[in-house]
Amino acid sequence: MSRIVERLLAPNVAILVAVMGVGAGSRIRGGDAGDIIYGSIAVALIPSAASLLVALALVGPGRPRGGGGQAGAGGPWLALSSLLAGLALGYYTGLEPPGIVVDVLLYILLMLSGYTIGGMEGLAGALRGGGSLGLLLAVSCIVGGIVGGAIAGVLLGWGPIVGALMGSASGWYSLVGPLLYLVDPLYGAAAFLGNLFREMLHIMIYPLLARRIPLAAIAVGGATTMDTGLPVVAAYGGVEERVAAFVQGALLTLVLSLGLPLAVSLA
Repeated sequence: MSRIVERLLAPNVAILVAVMGVGAGSRIRGGDAGDIIYGSIAVALIPSAASLLVALALVGPGRPRGGGGQAGAGGPWLALSSLLAGLALGYYTGLEPPGIVVDVLLYILLMLSGYTIGGMEGLAGALRGGGSLGLLLAVSCIVGGIVGGAIAGVLLGWGPIVGALMGSASGWYSLVGPLLYLVDPLYGAAAFLGNLFREMLHIMIYPLLARRIPLAAIAVGGATTMDTGLPVVAAYGGVEERVAAFVQGALLTLVLSLGLPLAVSLA
């Protein structure tokens, strides 16, 4: 059953972000496209850097290790292509899907994500073995994401609250994008792309950062280090880093699945 649920996640995310892209694309006019691109880059870089700095203060750099191997992004490219296709369709047709469609798809995503987390083998043991480091790294992601996101929001003119919500997602693009889409489709598109870029950034630069700061560098990956971001940590870090990365991602996923929807509803 768990394998079936896992196979349903990627198609659900692809459909969800495509619908979201249609709505955002229907509202993009003129300079809005540039705002989304610049905003998404800022949302990826500034919260990532802030999370890394907080992690260095809380857990230290870790012990540098040699490493090799390959790690791929996989799922993000499917999600990105779905979003771009939706943006193009919405831009050229002016279609705007009903908000209830996004709501339903988002609820399905949360349910599937919760099922896969709860049924994951070794979750309890990993939480006990690397709980302290993973917890501190998760705190680094949340604090750095909020502070860095708020700074990005001010610089972009969107306000610190919107920016903090985007940054606090810690790479969980498929959650924060649809949530902020319900507030403003342009915010949703920027939040989605920014956090997607953060996941890709982690996969690209962790091999370099692991040479000096393998433990603290995990914070760049945010919530993604439980799944898509874990292979690169496993390839270039040690056992300590692998467990800490998994615990960080699991804790962030649990906290954000409850806290982020609540925060957006109250904002």
